[in-house]
Amino acid sequence: LWLLIRELITRNKTLRGNMPTYAAGLEDQATVLYVDLAQFAEISDTLEPRRLTKLISLIASSAIELVYQHEGQLPLYFGHMFMATWSTDNPDHARNAVTTALGIIEAVALLAPKLLQQGLPKVRVNIGISSGPVKVRKMGLQAFLLSGPAIEQASRLVRLAPFYDVRCVVDESIQKHYEDFSYRKLDTLESGATRPDAWLFEPLGLRENLSLLHYYELQKYHEILELLSAQNLSSAHKN
Repeated sequence: LWLLIRELITRNKTLRGNMPTYAAGLEDQATVLYVDLAQFAEISDTLEPRRLTKLISLIASSAIELVYQHEGQLPLYFGHMFMATWSTDNPDHARNAVTTALGIIEAVALLAPKLLQQGLPKVRVNIGISSGPVKVRKMGLQAFLLSGPAIEQASRLVRLAPFYDVRCVVDESIQKHYEDFSYRKLDTLESGATRPDAWLFEPLGLRENLSLLHYYELQKYHEILELLSAQNLSSAHKN
């Protein structure tokens, strides 16, 4: 798999050269995207190593290409999970991350017939995205992000995706950036005693691609959710 990643990095060498770098050894700002292959333990128990590697390679090749197409970097890779980042020096950092996530979800769905043809199981991915401080250490020619609130939050969000039965979860640090995207509110996330609870969202795609019916249903859903959040159960039931 590392040979696959090296090949993709080489293929995108020109693009990588044009991207901003992080300040090694310092705290920086970044948008962080985690991608995790759902139910990996169960899948790995049913597939021999060669077929498991084939499955991961098919998914990773599509996902990593999308990261580079949208000006992201790939500092960490764990086989069935990888992390991509976008420097906030790029004003489109959040938009690029969400576009990448939606592209990965679509690419994995389109892979289903090919996986079936090769006798491989249908899979899904979970994705979490957040933006904020990160701590960086330089290792070789590539900056590896080691810790920080944005990394911890994105890791937390990717684990929440299956709980809400969605493919991608983002927080307000992402949702607030672009009005041309539609999001579905999911829930509030406890942020601790010193910070207010924050909303979690599922990105749905560009607002212009949302049908009028879908838009109306989304508005009604949010009205009911707000009433439930305010514990106004009788009004929520009427809606």
